[in-house]
Amino acid sequence: MADGSESAQDDAPDHIVAEYPDRAFFEHREIFLHHLMSDLSAQLAGSGGGASTCLDIGSNTGRYTDLLTKHGLVASGVDYSAELVERARIRYPDLSFEEGNAEALPYPDNSFDGAASFGVLQLLPNWQTAISEMVRVIRPGGAAILETNRAFPVAEIMLKSASYLARGTMSLKDIGRFIRAHRLGPKRPAEEGLRKFAPKHLLKVLRTLPVESVALHDPRKFGYMHDFMWAVVLQKAQPTNENSHPSLRVSSCDDCRRHGVSSPGTAEATVDN
Repeated sequence: MADGSESAQDDAPDHIVAEYPDRAFFEHREIFLHHLMSDLSAQLAGSGGGASTCLDIGSNTGRYTDLLTKHGLVASGVDYSAELVERARIRYPDLSFEEGNAEALPYPDNSFDGAASFGVLQLLPNWQTAISEMVRVIRPGGAAILETNRAFPVAEIMLKSASYLARGTMSLKDIGRFIRAHRLGPKRPAEEGLRKFAPKHLLKVLRTLPVESVALHDPRKFGYMHDFMWAVVLQKAQPTNENSHPSLRVSSCDDCRRHGVSSPGTAEATVDN
C-alpha cells in the first residue's frame, strides 16, 4: 500500500480498517469474536507455565492478532499475502507476523498452545487440509477457534428470503442469489465466491483428526434464526495408542446468549443442520 493511503487507513473507522460492510455488522461480529477469544483464553489458561502462545491463521493486517494479545495470549500471525504481512508488521511492530499458507503452515507439529482462524475457511480451496494443519500445529491438550460463514437450513433460508423481500431490502434477483449461495454448503458458489458451512461439514472432518472435544458457538436471533457467522472451539486430544482414536465430544455454548444473541439450543439440534 502506498505511504499516504496507509496513514489514511490508520485514521479510518474500525469497520473500514477491518473491511466490514457496515459498522453495525462490525460491532455485532466483534462482540462474538471477543466471546470466542475469552473462551479460548480460559481453556488455555489451565496449561500453566505462563502466558499461552496462539497462532492467528489468516491474520490479514493484524487486527485480531492484536485482540488475541489483549485476551492474555502471546499471539503471532501468519498470512498468505506478503503485502498484508508487511502492513501488519507496520501497524503492530511489537507482534510477529510471517508469510505462509494455511493449507501448509510453516511450523513444526505442536508449535503453539492454541490457534485461531477468523473468517478464513470459506476462502480456501482445500479447507479440510487447513483444518488438519491447524490441529497439527497446536500441542496435545491445546485449543483452537475456527470461525466461518453459516449455511442455513432450507426452512430458514425461505423465511429470511421472505423477510428481505417484504422489507424491500432485496430484489427478486438478489433473493435468487441468496438462496443459491446458502443451499450449496461448502461447495464454492460461482457467483458469491464464498463457502457456507453447517456444523456437520466441520464435524465430519474433525472426527478424522486427534480432536477430543468441540464446543459449538452458533448464535441465533429470536430463538430460531441463525446469524451469518458461527464457530467451533476445539481441543486437541492427548497422544493415544496408535490403534485407537479419541471419541469426539460435542457440546453447545450456553454463554452465546449473553453476548447479544439467544441461546444456541442443544448440541443435537444444531449438529443436524
